Amino acid sequence: MPDKQNDPIPVETRWAIAPDWFPANHRSMEVLLKDRLCARCAGKLSDKKEPAPKALLATIQNCCSKSPDFIHEKLPILESSFRLFLTNGNTPMTLKEISAELAKVRYGDAYLTSPETLLRILKSDSYYGLQEIND
Repeated sequence: MPDKQNDPIPVETRWAIAPDWFPANHRSMEVLLKDRLCARCAGKLSDKKEPAPKALLATIQNCCSKSPDFIHEKLPILESSFRLFLTNGNTPMTLKEISAELAKVRYGDAYLTSPETLLRILKSDSYYGLQEIND
């Protein structure tokens, strides 16, 4: 039986928000995304029609994520990771890429943003739909 602690970290595995994960887990991607809208964009939402996740994601990427406090060091690391994917339009990223980007906004937090720690945190996600992407 392989020793889990000595297994190499799959740093080339890519991660992203998996839209299909939400209905399978009785969650709403739309609600999660709407909660990340800035006040200006939230005020523009129509009460008559729910925007599609793609439209919400584009709004967050093009406007809301531009705020300097969209991702900051006081957010939990999983929330920071989720917001990183919102910022980049949900483009899949490797653990190394996620680590490098989060270290920038979390002022070099080497422990919580290390690929090893990120792997453990991302694998335990049951809220944000962050999943390994298999090509």
